[in-house]
Amino acid sequence: MNNQSIINIAAYKFVSLSQVELPILQQSLKTRAIELNIKGT
Repeated sequence: MNNQSIINIAAYKFVSLSQVELPILQQSLKTRAIELNIKGT
């Protein structure tokens, strides 16, 4: 049996993004996630 513990700690900060900033940020994050092979929701 495995005695390892897994702890998941998450924090969120909600901010306002303008209609101009949002598409730029989305593309930047998508590009970086693909580069790092990050998948998820």
